[in-house]
Amino acid sequence: MAFVIRVNPTPAMTAEAYEQVGMRLEQAGAGNPPGLIYHTCYGTRDDLHVFDVWDNREDFDRFSATIVPILQELGFSSGPPEMYELHDSAMGSAAKNTAAVSSAMPASRMGLDGIHRAAHAAFNGRDLHEAVRHFRPDTEYTDHARGLTTKGPAEFIDWMQGWIDAFPDATVEEARYIDSGDHCVATFQGRGTNNGPMGNLPPTGHRMDIGMCEVLRFDSSGRIAGGDMYYDTMSIMVQLGHMQPPMTGSV
Repeated sequence: MAFVIRVNPTPAMTAEAYEQVGMRLEQAGAGNPPGLIYHTCYGTRDDLHVFDVWDNREDFDRFSATIVPILQELGFSSGPPEMYELHDSAMGSAAKNTAAVSSAMPASRMGLDGIHRAAHAAFNGRDLHEAVRHFRPDTEYTDHARGLTTKGPAEFIDWMQGWIDAFPDATVEEARYIDSGDHCVATFQGRGTNNGPMGNLPPTGHRMDIGMCEVLRFDSSGRIAGGDMYYDTMSIMVQLGHMQPPMTGSV
């Protein structure tokens, strides 16, 4: 029988501690546990709570045997959880298009394109920790245009922040997603105004509007194991006024 559970950790759990718990669960092979139907974390960044829906008590008890020691090692107690039998549930028509709802679902229920879409929505909303929600601790992501590879969620957050520093209004727009089973390909327009320094180049105030292609690789649990980003740096330099357009030939 499905049931809902609400957990209020003590002391109050911060967003940083929540990310640590998630990484420890991934390392223990319990990042996407059997029997979990729905997971959400809510509250303020300094006081987070958990609300889950589970398919059965047996799977929940097995998961508890993994997460309780992790919480204890990090200095938290889950306390006595509030548990209730599930009477009914429904998902509104807008839920699949809402990043906050999509990112709270287990990866196995979102689809690879849903995970990819939610990560882009989190970037657009400047929730960078949410954008790496489905990263593994060892995820490697390569920006091929710059010859740069990030390792792990923290380095990828720094990479995203670099774009935001250079283009404070940067957004992923007109995205299309192709789920191929263990990869998801996204093509989109990266747009933003260059109001901040980009590396050692000063801001120009010009707009960037560049086609990009991102490929994410997933493991069997629906976690992001790796990624690749492709775009044309010369086009960016021309749009920002740092280069003249290349000559196409003369008559």
